[in-house]
Formats: sequence, C-alpha cells, structure tokens
Amino acid sequence: MGKEIVHPHKALLPLYNRYRNGVYWDDGEDSFVFREKEFSNIPQQPTDQWHTVTADTVRLDQISHLYYGTYVYWWIIAYANHIHDPYVPREIGTVLRIPDITKLNATDFFG
Repeated sequence: MGKEIVHPHKALLPLYNRYRNGVYWDDGEDSFVFREKEFSNIPQQPTDQWHTVTADTVRLDQISHLYYGTYVYWWIIAYANHIHDPYVPREIGTVLRIPDITKLNATDFFG
C-alpha cells in the first residue's frame, strides 16, 4: 500500500479535526490513503440515548440528524459504537448508543 506517513498538511488541520491523528500511507502517486488510528473510548454518560435502527434510519448520518439536528456528527456515533465501516447500512433492530454531545470534550477523541 505504500509507506506510512504523517499527514503532509497536519499543521493546517484544526486541532479537533478527526483526520489530524489518523494514519496515512503515501501511495506513490501524490495521493494519500487514510485510516483511523484507533477508536476512541467515549465514556458512557447517564444522559446518553439509545437508538434502535429502523428502515428509515439505517445510515449513521440519518441517525445523527435525528438526534443532533445535523448530519455531520455521524462519526461520533460510529466511534461510540466501534463501527469501522460507516458506509455499511446498519441492520434493522440494531441498538446504538447516541452520546450526549454536550458532555463530550476533545480528550474523549484526541487524548
């Protein structure tokens, strides 16, 4: 796959950007392959919610919109549930933990 490298523009990425601490490989053709380093351990809170996947909510972005009012926090749900491939639709009936984002801080994701 190529040589493992630090993102060439790491200094330009915002501190809390999830791509900042990932693992990259130089493919030798001026592009990079990204992989999450590891899943963060998002502590469970009493205010977390639980979602049972239905036919209308099989994608994480849909679930994010339902609970957070925006599609952009799908990755928080993925981290909390140790979902490695967010593009695979969830099976109907799967129960997912929905973290209370008001209780999270950057160290939950970035050490």
